[in-house]
Amino acid sequence: MRTFKSLCQGFIPALLLSSACVLTPVEEAAAFVIDTPGVPQEADSEALYAPPASSYLAFAVKMKGLGNVEEARRALFEIRELFPGTLWEKRASLLLGVMALDGDKPAAGYFEEAAGIEAIDDYIVFFQAEALFKSGRFTEAAGSYSFVLSAYPATALKERASFKKGAALFASGALEEAAGALRRFLLDWPKSSSVVEANFLLAKSYLAGGFEEEAVLPLKNVSAGYPTSSFAAESDKLLSSLAAEGLEEASFNVEDKFRRAENYFYSADYGRAIVGYSSLLTEPEFSDRARFHTAIAFARLKRYKESERALREYLSLKAPAKEAQALYWLAQVSMKLGRQEGVLESERLLSARHRESDERARVLMMTARLKNAKDPEACARVYRTIIEGFSASLSAEEAFWKIGWDAYSSGAIDEAYDGFSMYLDQRPGGRLATQFLYWKARSAERLGRQDEARALFARVCGASPRSFYCLMASLRDQEAPQAAQAQTFVEASAGGESVVAESPFKNEGRFLAATELLSLGLHEFSSGEIDLLARGHKSDKAALASLAGLFYEAKDFYRAFRIYRTHLLNSADERHIQLGYPMRLVETVREKAVEGSADPSLVAAVMREESHFNPKAVSSVGALGLMQIMPSTGSQIAKDIGEGFTKGRLLEPETSMRYGGWYLGQLLRRFDGDVVLAVAGYNAGPNAAARWAASLPVETDEFVESIPYEETRGYVKRVLSSYAQFLRLGKEELEGKVTRVTPESAPKLLREADAGPAGKTF
Repeated sequence: MRTFKSLCQGFIPALLLSSACVLTPVEEAAAFVIDTPGVPQEADSEALYAPPASSYLAFAVKMKGLGNVEEARRALFEIRELFPGTLWEKRASLLLGVMALDGDKPAAGYFEEAAGIEAIDDYIVFFQAEALFKSGRFTEAAGSYSFVLSAYPATALKERASFKKGAALFASGALEEAAGALRRFLLDWPKSSSVVEANFLLAKSYLAGGFEEEAVLPLKNVSAGYPTSSFAAESDKLLSSLAAEGLEEASFNVEDKFRRAENYFYSADYGRAIVGYSSLLTEPEFSDRARFHTAIAFARLKRYKESERALREYLSLKAPAKEAQALYWLAQVSMKLGRQEGVLESERLLSARHRESDERARVLMMTARLKNAKDPEACARVYRTIIEGFSASLSAEEAFWKIGWDAYSSGAIDEAYDGFSMYLDQRPGGRLATQFLYWKARSAERLGRQDEARALFARVCGASPRSFYCLMASLRDQEAPQAAQAQTFVEASAGGESVVAESPFKNEGRFLAATELLSLGLHEFSSGEIDLLARGHKSDKAALASLAGLFYEAKDFYRAFRIYRTHLLNSADERHIQLGYPMRLVETVREKAVEGSADPSLVAAVMREESHFNPKAVSSVGALGLMQIMPSTGSQIAKDIGEGFTKGRLLEPETSMRYGGWYLGQLLRRFDGDVVLAVAGYNAGPNAAARWAASLPVETDEFVESIPYEETRGYVKRVLSSYAQFLRLGKEELEGKVTRVTPESAPKLLREADAGPAGKTF
């Protein structure tokens, strides 16, 4: 096999001389040339026959990212051979060491050779400590972690090094020193992701040293504070053993039980939360909260009869603290059970006791829905009551909407036009103005007033160019220049050298560290440095824009998106658009996809809505990761594609995007390529989407607006508009990709056994 050096010498000069050169996949990757951001180039004696050192490094990073470790190692060894005594040799050694750490090869020697990269000296020492730890040299590792903390007091590695120092001391048997280091870590970093393990190791340090009483508190911090963690079961066993030996403090008191139940509840482990609350229902200090959360937990589990009973028991308490909320939930549960009297009862009690509460406004909306079919006039009176009595509430906006939409849905287009116009006249800057404007245009269109409709469609796109409604308007009236112009974006790089050159931080140490780490493909560490810079410049929009681009380069699309959404959403600078719609993520999805997966642009659009690109996202119902997949669904997906499964894998970015992309592909096949139904099914479940396909209007805009689940309705709008933006940035056609399929291909109702939850609502 040719070496990377001979490969480059053989084909790169030819490539420069002839555009007809055809490369193999490996050669094509080798031709991937970038100048490392912020890193100076060095003279090379073989410049006429080989690319600059940065190209070798870029190739190695590329191969490593693609999982081709051997090719990456080959390129790094070539750097060491071609550029001895330079920074490039040190960089190559550092990356070889990091790769060795990830594998099963000795790594320590590489880090010794990498010493001297000034911008990241602290990282080199830290990685050296990691290598020592992995090889079982725990005392030396602890010393190296300690050196990081003392020699580099401003290091971004302080949290990691603090924890690992305690872990290394514990592993070395220096129990007293370990306990001291772990206590300090818990004091300094109470919100760290390593807090659970630190508490567990602290307890084990105490137990090994014969200090059983001191071990109780950290064990309870694990068992009660993080009851769903991987350390909780072992912590429970240790506490039980201590209690059996006569240590009374090891038994859970009522405060511990309540804390544990609450943490089950907020971790969306509602079954165990209910069990935990059951022992607290007669405890005066905790009864109110325990009863209320028990009722909500039953509702979340769709055990509506039990939820109704628990809510009534809660409302029978003397002066329940959350009475208004409980009455709202009672109305919700009654609606699920088809018990109209429960909704009306809740409204009467709210009217008498919490007349101006937001809960009453929302329950009034429920009563209007109950009256709509049988008594439209009574329904209209309720809407007017909400509009007049709760004018600043979201319910008033919804009441305005229902007046117009009910008329439109029933075919009373003149009334619908008037209803939509009434809102726009009274609330021209209202929260739903774009939605009302679009449907006023659709009403005008159906009334035969095409010129007016076209003008209104143009106003929709002028007011909200990246919205679902502008997308629908541009698809309906492609001749309208305003709509087409509003949806046109130029493709622009979000980072690279321009980010470095324009950055106000380009001479700062932390920025230099970030770009050095970035050049090595150490994105997580680079992002940590950038984040510390961003935290110190929260009010500096220009600086944040620069850092957002660097986040993008570091593939931290979540933090880049946060800055985009907060500071750059309405920016006229089109270079920022990829911060909101990261095309580099689309490429990653394409690279990692398994056979049968959905269009990577659609996967990215779903990811944007589900998690805002946050790989650590956890929903209120327990969905995890970038694609917000429920563990039960993830387990089934893993089985279907032939992989092993653990719940924690859903927090791995690549696993989440692969599983979610594959599941979305399955939905598309079930729905004959109907992307609208597939997206609806991802959120609400495929059976619900199939029912809607059989009963709701076929036209895309009318279908989406008719989805009965409010959450799914908004979800589908946002995903479709994001999908359109990703397609446009990728210079792909929209036609046929963001609309319903023909009625003939509408799927039949799926069997109940085929239904599978995936989105955050299941």
